[in-house]
Amino acid sequence: MIAVAGFCLLIVAADRYAESNFGTTVDGDWFLLILASGEDELKSFALVYWKSLLSTLAAFVAVMGLISFVIWRWPKISMTFMAAGAVWLASGGRTRFSQFKPAYFVYDTVLRFGDYRHLASVVMKERSIALEPIVNGGRNRLVIIGESLTSRRMGVYGSGKDTTPNLARLVEKGKLKLHPERRATNQYTARALMDMLLDKEHTRVWRDRAAGFRTVLVSAQDKWERYCGIEQLLFDACHERIYIRQRGGEAVYDEKILPAVAEAMSGSEPWVIYVHLMGSHFDPADRVPRTFVESVGIDDFDSYDRSVRYTDWVVAQLVELVGDAEVRFTSDHGESVNAGRWRDPSDPALWFVPEMSAD
Repeated sequence: MIAVAGFCLLIVAADRYAESNFGTTVDGDWFLLILASGEDELKSFALVYWKSLLSTLAAFVAVMGLISFVIWRWPKISMTFMAAGAVWLASGGRTRFSQFKPAYFVYDTVLRFGDYRHLASVVMKERSIALEPIVNGGRNRLVIIGESLTSRRMGVYGSGKDTTPNLARLVEKGKLKLHPERRATNQYTARALMDMLLDKEHTRVWRDRAAGFRTVLVSAQDKWERYCGIEQLLFDACHERIYIRQRGGEAVYDEKILPAVAEAMSGSEPWVIYVHLMGSHFDPADRVPRTFVESVGIDDFDSYDRSVRYTDWVVAQLVELVGDAEVRFTSDHGESVNAGRWRDPSDPALWFVPEMSAD
């Protein structure tokens, strides 16, 4: 029992340290890639990862105790298991059972270890390479990464509902080119971003910086969400990373990105700006300001279609803002809208995403 109590208190200590340093606790699939690095920031991610692992194990121990008592009638074992859960809960430990997905946990921590380690080794190598000053005279470029946006619910792709009037207008005027919908490589943001932004030798951002561009990330994602650790490493080479929402604060709407992008464009240096929207991330009802719903008259839309309509407006504003710069717009993955929090891998809407450009 002493060992069980010590185990649970260790969880709580890691939990409290993470909360005091990051402003939030983290549950879910943090990653082993941190072990490849000695950087302080990456060590912090490692601590949070192990806190998450221990929290999940403690929750599992408590559940197994209950099962062993109800089904197998093993009183001594079940008492030990449930005592572990009781000490953990009484000490303030916590996890979200909605995130306890053993199959995905094994996939994320074991099968993807090689990918994570590769990313960490690439970042460490890139940090050691001295780059030339910003000298490129090339054309500015804006890369917009949507979130959970399926092309199957976009009017410009023939969904049958007018969810993207602004993008359709830009396509009609020749301001944007509509490409065939793209099939996402993964249903989770972290891995989808890795597939988009990482190759065998370097990150895409490092290549842009090495080409002489000033590189900036403007993200509406929560900086301390589990998958954003991956995002921060993929954009490690950026001259500047701007998060409009930080440390588990209240949700902010994607339109807050616009002034940050305008500021990043200032100056005479050629730039590549990466924008990562919050888009239609679950719960899409939280992604759209009520004032927008009322102003464009979409009360009859469901929450997901409202988020698509809002993304349509935000992306159109960004395209107009950057003028004659090159633009690339896609999404990390789609969404199986009717499945709620639990995605349905058999739903094509989860995999097909938009692909647009302005050259």
